[in-house]
Amino acid sequence: GGDVKGGASGGAGTSAGAVLTPPPLDERGARFFAGGRRISACGATPSFVKESLNRWTVWANPQVVGYIDIRSNNKESRGSGPLQPVITRDEFKNTRGRKAAYAALILAVEEPLLEAIDSANRQTSEKSLVKLESVLTQVLADVADAERKEARARARKLKADEKLRKEMERELAEQQRIAAGGAVEEVVLESMYDGVSIELDAGRQADEDGGEGE
Repeated sequence: GGDVKGGASGGAGTSAGAVLTPPPLDERGARFFAGGRRISACGATPSFVKESLNRWTVWANPQVVGYIDIRSNNKESRGSGPLQPVITRDEFKNTRGRKAAYAALILAVEEPLLEAIDSANRQTSEKSLVKLESVLTQVLADVADAERKEARARARKLKADEKLRKEMERELAEQQRIAAGGAVEEVVLESMYDGVSIELDAGRQADEDGGEGE
């Protein structure tokens, strides 16, 4: 039997090294190898993915990389296993044991990979939530700070407007007082002139009366 990196093992004359890693730069997924020779990607091998219920979850996942070597390096066992690549090396021959070999392989590797993927997704989700919480906290703090600044600006404007209103009221009152004072002086002067005129008229009348008596 073969072994699978990450704790799973299986038979069917296969050895597997599919592991969960951070996304590779070249986006290569897990692939089949035969005696060290590269075959097709696991998720792109039609007969294999037909037997798997996790084609998209596992075999199309860009985080699942590595190899599954389906033939031993032992020359005596080459060409006699259930998984034999076709000449184009993009599929396996429809041998009698192919389906059973796929089943053994899937049983050996898919469950550990699903658990690893779920764990990685949970960690990613937790990190995303922590980052989201941090971002939201910062945004709310910025909003609160902006509201405080706006409230202080409004308070300063109201205070300045109130000060200006009072100054304008004082200036208006002063103008009214000055205007009222000028009117009083004018009335007084008019009264004084009227009095002088009356006195002059009375004196003139007396002079006239005196002249007539003579």
